[in-house]
Amino acid sequence: MEFVKDSNVALEVCLTSNVQTQVVKDIKYHPVKKFYDYGIKITINTDDPSVSGIDLNHELSLANKVFKI
Repeated sequence: MEFVKDSNVALEVCLTSNVQTQVVKDIKYHPVKKFYDYGIKITINTDDPSVSGIDLNHELSLANKVFKI
């Protein structure tokens, strides 16, 4: 994480897709809040709205609801 932060890299985060593809077991275990609190730049995105059945408003709402970001 230090390298990512020091290199000024922004992470594109797709919360719903990460759960659907089982990258994380449950949304509450997603590391996005840890990244955010550490000072890593993040963007909230959708992988493929037609496959995931969501849109950007959904992802932003989820980030706010679950992680308060």
